[in-house]
Amino acid sequence: MRNYKNWSVRHLLYSLTAAAVLPASILLTFSVWNQYKTDELEAARSAYSLAQLTANNLQELLSDARHVLDTLAKRPGVRAVSGLDCDQIFGQFTDLYPQFSNLSKADRRGYIVCSAKAQPHDKPTFVGDALWYKRVSATQKFTLGSPYLGPVTGRVVAVLAHPLFDDAGVMTGSIQMPIDLAKLRVVVGAEKLPESTVIAVIDSRGVLVARSRGAEGLVGKDLSDTSGVKSVLATKDGTGRAVTSDGIERIIGFLPIPGTDWFAVAGIDTEAVLFSARQAALRNLVFGGLTLLLVFALALYVSKRISRPMMAVQEAARRAAAGDLDARVPYSGPLEVVDFAAQFNHMLDAIRASQNKLADAKSELVLLGTCLSHLTDMVIIMDAGQAAMDWPPIIFVNDAFEGVTGYPRDEVLGRPSSLLHGPATSSEAIAGIRAGFLAQAPFREELVHYTRNGVHFWVELDMIPIRNPAGALTHWVSIERDVTLRKLAEQSIHRLAYYDVLTGLPNRSLLMSSIDAALAMAACNGQMGAVLFVDLDHFKNINDARGHAVGDAFLQAVAQRLASTVHQPGTLARLGGDEFVILLTGLAGDERTSESLAMVEAGKVCRALARPFEVNGQPYISSASIGVTLLRGTGQSTHDLLRESDTAMYRAKKRGRNHAAFFTQDMQVEVELRLALENELACAIANQEMTIYVQTQVDCEGQPAGAEFLLRWRHPVRGQISPAQFIPVAEESGLILGLGAWVLGQACMALSTLSKVGHRLPVSVNVSPRQFHQPGFVAQVKEILATTGAPAGQLILEVTESLLIDDLDEAIGRMNELAALGIRFSIDDFGTGYSSLAYLKRLPLHELKIDKSFVQDTPHNGNDTAIVNSILSMARHLNLKVVAEGVETRAQAEFLIANHCHVLQGYFYSRPEDIEQWLSRLLAAGSQEN
Repeated sequence: MRNYKNWSVRHLLYSLTAAAVLPASILLTFSVWNQYKTDELEAARSAYSLAQLTANNLQELLSDARHVLDTLAKRPGVRAVSGLDCDQIFGQFTDLYPQFSNLSKADRRGYIVCSAKAQPHDKPTFVGDALWYKRVSATQKFTLGSPYLGPVTGRVVAVLAHPLFDDAGVMTGSIQMPIDLAKLRVVVGAEKLPESTVIAVIDSRGVLVARSRGAEGLVGKDLSDTSGVKSVLATKDGTGRAVTSDGIERIIGFLPIPGTDWFAVAGIDTEAVLFSARQAALRNLVFGGLTLLLVFALALYVSKRISRPMMAVQEAARRAAAGDLDARVPYSGPLEVVDFAAQFNHMLDAIRASQNKLADAKSELVLLGTCLSHLTDMVIIMDAGQAAMDWPPIIFVNDAFEGVTGYPRDEVLGRPSSLLHGPATSSEAIAGIRAGFLAQAPFREELVHYTRNGVHFWVELDMIPIRNPAGALTHWVSIERDVTLRKLAEQSIHRLAYYDVLTGLPNRSLLMSSIDAALAMAACNGQMGAVLFVDLDHFKNINDARGHAVGDAFLQAVAQRLASTVHQPGTLARLGGDEFVILLTGLAGDERTSESLAMVEAGKVCRALARPFEVNGQPYISSASIGVTLLRGTGQSTHDLLRESDTAMYRAKKRGRNHAAFFTQDMQVEVELRLALENELACAIANQEMTIYVQTQVDCEGQPAGAEFLLRWRHPVRGQISPAQFIPVAEESGLILGLGAWVLGQACMALSTLSKVGHRLPVSVNVSPRQFHQPGFVAQVKEILATTGAPAGQLILEVTESLLIDDLDEAIGRMNELAALGIRFSIDDFGTGYSSLAYLKRLPLHELKIDKSFVQDTPHNGNDTAIVNSILSMARHLNLKVVAEGVETRAQAEFLIANHCHVLQGYFYSRPEDIEQWLSRLLAAGSQEN
């Protein structure tokens, strides 16, 4: 259908009128503007001519003055150096040259020695500091001075000065004529010019030199800030518009006066110049406006005469289009309009007659079509008597079908409904539909359809067969409803239930199901599999340093790399946090081969995860510890496999991380023993089965120099259990916190008891890293000291070097806080851990304890002997006390004493004894001494 521009008759007449008037208006406006610019240009030319006349007059005046001064300077009486007898010309000057205010002579010192007018106080006036005098003395040429207040005349003058020379050509002074600037006539007859026209002279600094009107009080004034003077000084020669010093806007002309730094300026009042142009513009605008109103009034009248009949036709057509066939066009207006109205009314009569005939026939079809159109479900009717591609062709679709699929009705008629199928359409669903067609019975199916634009959606269809009165199948009616949202919800629920939200990998639930299925398959076919438990090393560091957003992105990168690394059949899942599990299936039929293949796969994963990762443009280095166990199929459960692989993973971490470990039965035994030990340790603490032993430390003379408190556990069944077994368990489980506080309390109570009888023996107590870093440890120590009354100066806390690895600054702060109480610190097992001079010089240490592993082979082992000597030498330079533990032979003791070890501890001197026995012995010895 063609698009027509919407033009009404009235708008067309208005447009034609505007087209006729607009050029005339533009021409009138241009004429006014042209007259305005012409008047302005003419005024500028006049102003420039006045300025040029002024410049010529002043140039002539200055030339005459220079000639006069040159003549006077040659007179002997003027050149005479003495000023006692002035030339008679000074007495006659006023009569000869009335245009100048005075004639004077200045000597070489700058004093006025001769003057046509009497000098103030009848004394020589000093002008040596005047700019004009300095200039004529410097140039020794004729000089025109800047406006200044004359000391003789008392008026603002511009001095014309000429140098005087003696017969030898040496300047002896000057002769000068000041011009009274207020009385200077810049142009002869300037007073006859209009009052608003002003002629002025300014110098290069913007100072007013002369003015044709109102000069008195203005000459000599600095006008450089006014816009007019700024324009003159900037342009120097030309015309323009500016506001002058009296606040009136004028058209100005200006040019420099040759031989001077003065400018001649003439200004004509802008209002006076453009008055006639503005009057003409006003007349033209009034005339043009009246003409325009008249033309538009005529156009309005004509448009009404023509447009009213046309509007009547338009209104009747609009009503007829809306369904009002009783509308009629009146017979009025121009002949053409009347003829059109007759034809239009005849057409409406014919339509009315045809409409009545069709009304009955359409009523039933309209009712049926309305019902089908308003159904929200898609309705497809197919001809069962024909087949297109083994599929009945479409003979009808409703509006809902067009709206959902995007196919126009004409495009699908005659085509099979299989045109809606696509790649995601299930072959099982298509087979079910074919079977329904063959059975010629109603059926229901769910499948994926595609829109015309290729967008897929789920439908649930009910296919109904239609039979004729004879019972033969004639049509199929398919009623289809969009169930996409329901399907998406089902998929979303399934994904949330069985897949990890962050990585998209299967979660624990789906992994458990996969392992169950793998166990069943392995039991049937005899092919073994494996479970790889992958745990990232030090992932917490990334979370702590960069935040959880970066940590999540890192986990996603790990998942992608794992997916690209594992190519064996099976499942890759994320349990949570930084833990992943790889299920491998169908490895081999024997354990040895399966184990070998599983470990090869684990090695590949280790190497892949050890490569750098890039997250948000930043590189990150990580690694993984992997535990591997075999999936045999019989006698195993999913929980067993996860437990075994988890146990093997922790063994890999103990071996130094970035390692894979294969599960063996002894690992399980070890884990079970450790769990049993932890439970029994908790019971032992609750039942107060723990005891404290004390081992005495001696000096080089063999005298007691201190004691170390040691924790012991005598199991009621297993007997004495080594601290090497239960201390690590206590540390990992957190039981060490209660144990450590109890031992510290017992030591402080012993110190308090000893101090009361005068014993000053220091006591050492081991403090584990976990106990030391716990919140409130310092407050706990203070409370124990306060409760027991133990002297803090006799308490030594032994810490290991591992305590200093995590948060060294916090450890130093706590140690300083405790040292301020008098408590001393000792580094236990020195040399076996993080030995560094960097922290030794920062810590408030009292002593170092050489680990017994270095002492036990001295002095026969050269390496250990060198290490011990190094520690002793270093301690001496740091002023630290040294305790050697594990001294068991005389040779060891003699070697240590010979190398100046301060304190010795070991079986050679004293075995650990029960605290009660130790205390009783010390107290008994103290009473005997007393």
